[in-house]
Amino acid sequence: MLSLEVRGLFAGRIAKLLEGFGTGSAYLGRHSYSIYLWHTPFIQLVAVVLRKVIHVHLAPLTVSLVEIVGCCVVGIVFARLIEFPVLKFRDRFFPMLQQPAASTAPAAVAPAVKAPAGEPA
Repeated sequence: MLSLEVRGLFAGRIAKLLEGFGTGSAYLGRHSYSIYLWHTPFIQLVAVVLRKVIHVHLAPLTVSLVEIVGCCVVGIVFARLIEFPVLKFRDRFFPMLQQPAASTAPAAVAPAVKAPAGEPA
Protein backbone atom coordinates (compact mmCIF):
# COMPACT_ATOMS: atom_id res chain seq x y z
CA MET A 1 0.00 0.00 0.00
CA LEU A 2 2.87 2.35 0.69
CA SER A 3 4.00 2.02 -2.92
CA LEU A 4 1.04 4.18 -3.83
CA GLU A 5 1.29 7.94 -3.97
CA VAL A 6 1.44 9.41 -0.46
CA ARG A 7 1.88 13.08 -1.27
CA GLY A 8 -0.95 15.05 0.19
CA LEU A 9 -2.00 12.31 2.61
CA PHE A 10 0.75 12.86 5.17
CA ALA A 11 2.90 15.83 6.01
CA GLY A 12 6.53 16.41 6.86
CA ARG A 13 8.93 13.66 7.83
CA ILE A 14 6.37 10.88 7.86
CA ALA A 15 5.48 11.63 4.22
CA LYS A 16 9.15 11.48 3.19
CA LEU A 17 9.68 8.29 5.16
CA LEU A 18 6.64 6.57 3.67
CA GLU A 19 7.47 7.77 0.19
CA GLY A 20 11.01 6.39 0.50
CA PHE A 21 9.69 3.08 1.82
CA GLY A 22 7.18 2.88 -1.01
CA THR A 23 9.83 3.68 -3.61
CA GLY A 24 12.13 1.00 -2.19
CA SER A 25 9.30 -1.52 -2.15
CA ALA A 26 8.46 -0.74 -5.77
CA TYR A 27 12.12 -1.17 -6.72
CA LEU A 28 12.24 -4.59 -5.04
CA GLY A 29 8.93 -5.46 -6.67
CA ARG A 30 10.36 -4.72 -10.10
CA HIS A 31 13.08 -7.29 -9.43
CA SER A 32 10.94 -9.73 -7.41
CA TYR A 33 10.77 -12.47 -10.05
CA SER A 34 14.55 -12.68 -10.28
CA ILE A 35 14.83 -12.56 -6.47
CA TYR A 36 12.35 -15.44 -6.32
CA LEU A 37 14.29 -17.48 -8.90
CA TRP A 38 17.68 -17.06 -7.25
CA HIS A 39 16.81 -17.16 -3.53
CA THR A 40 17.02 -20.94 -3.08
CA PRO A 41 20.43 -21.43 -4.73
CA PHE A 42 21.76 -18.41 -2.82
CA ILE A 43 20.51 -19.66 0.55
CA GLN A 44 22.04 -23.08 -0.10
CA LEU A 45 25.33 -21.48 -1.11
CA VAL A 46 25.38 -19.33 2.04
CA ALA A 47 24.83 -22.41 4.20
CA VAL A 48 27.70 -24.28 2.56
CA VAL A 49 30.08 -21.33 2.61
CA LEU A 50 29.41 -20.44 6.24
CA ARG A 51 29.62 -23.95 7.64
CA LYS A 52 32.06 -25.81 5.42
CA VAL A 53 34.31 -23.21 3.84
CA ILE A 54 34.88 -20.55 6.49
CA HIS A 55 33.69 -22.67 9.47
CA VAL A 56 31.49 -19.97 10.99
CA HIS A 57 28.36 -20.62 13.02
CA LEU A 58 26.31 -17.44 13.26
CA ALA A 59 23.16 -16.81 15.23
CA PRO A 60 20.02 -17.77 13.30
CA LEU A 61 18.83 -14.13 13.16
CA THR A 62 22.17 -13.03 11.69
CA VAL A 63 22.06 -15.80 9.09
CA SER A 64 18.50 -14.82 8.18
CA LEU A 65 19.46 -11.17 7.73
CA VAL A 66 22.45 -12.13 5.58
CA GLU A 67 20.21 -14.37 3.47
CA ILE A 68 17.46 -11.77 3.02
CA VAL A 69 19.80 -8.97 2.05
CA GLY A 70 21.93 -11.30 -0.06
CA CYS A 71 18.91 -12.71 -1.91
CA CYS A 72 17.76 -9.20 -2.77
CA VAL A 73 21.21 -8.16 -3.99
CA VAL A 74 21.75 -11.34 -6.02
CA GLY A 75 18.24 -11.11 -7.51
CA ILE A 76 18.72 -7.48 -8.53
CA VAL A 77 22.14 -8.20 -10.07
CA PHE A 78 20.86 -11.18 -12.07
CA ALA A 79 17.74 -9.30 -13.15
CA ARG A 80 19.97 -6.60 -14.62
CA LEU A 81 22.44 -9.07 -16.13
CA ILE A 82 20.01 -11.67 -17.50
CA GLU A 83 16.28 -10.94 -17.17
CA PHE A 84 16.06 -7.34 -18.41
CA PRO A 85 18.38 -7.84 -21.44
CA VAL A 86 16.45 -10.98 -22.44
CA LEU A 87 13.15 -9.09 -22.17
CA LYS A 88 14.56 -6.31 -24.38
CA PHE A 89 15.72 -8.92 -26.90
CA ARG A 90 12.29 -10.55 -26.87
CA ASP A 91 10.49 -7.24 -27.35
CA ARG A 92 12.81 -6.21 -30.18
CA PHE A 93 12.87 -9.42 -32.20
CA PHE A 94 9.51 -10.89 -31.26
CA PRO A 95 7.04 -8.04 -30.95
CA MET A 96 3.59 -8.88 -29.75
CA LEU A 97 2.01 -11.16 -32.32
CA GLN A 98 -1.39 -11.35 -30.69
CA GLN A 99 -4.23 -9.02 -31.48
CA PRO A 100 -5.69 -7.04 -28.61
CA ALA A 101 -8.37 -8.91 -26.74
CA ALA A 102 -11.84 -8.69 -28.26
CA SER A 103 -14.35 -6.43 -26.60
CA THR A 104 -16.23 -7.96 -23.73
CA ALA A 105 -19.44 -6.25 -24.78
CA PRO A 106 -22.22 -8.75 -25.50
CA ALA A 107 -22.77 -9.61 -29.16
CA ALA A 108 -25.84 -8.22 -30.83
CA VAL A 109 -28.76 -10.59 -30.65
CA ALA A 110 -30.36 -11.46 -33.98
CA PRO A 111 -34.03 -10.54 -34.14
CA ALA A 112 -36.37 -13.42 -33.53
CA VAL A 113 -37.98 -14.90 -36.62
CA LYS A 114 -41.72 -15.28 -36.27
CA ALA A 115 -43.19 -18.62 -37.20
CA PRO A 116 -45.72 -18.54 -40.03
CA ALA A 117 -49.32 -18.36 -38.96
CA GLY A 118 -50.77 -21.69 -37.97
CA GLU A 119 -47.40 -23.30 -37.06
CA PRO A 120 -46.26 -23.73 -33.48
CA ALA A 121 -43.35 -21.50 -32.40
